[in-house]
Amino acid sequence: MKTISEHNNTYQQPKIELSMAGVLCDDCQIEMFYPQPYAVLACIPPKMTVQCPKCNKIDYKIR
Repeated sequence: MKTISEHNNTYQQPKIELSMAGVLCDDCQIEMFYPQPYAVLACIPPKMTVQCPKCNKIDYKIR
């Protein structure tokens, strides 16, 4: 079994391709991504945070 330090040193960030949101930025017309792909805002209707990789604009996509 690995120690927490060994695990953290070998951890790889999930690939951005896996968390693409399927919507375009209003400003750049570039596909936005989910910066926190497993986080859903507990509101009605549920929303997820999306971010533009070019201008860093943050918005919310209805789930």
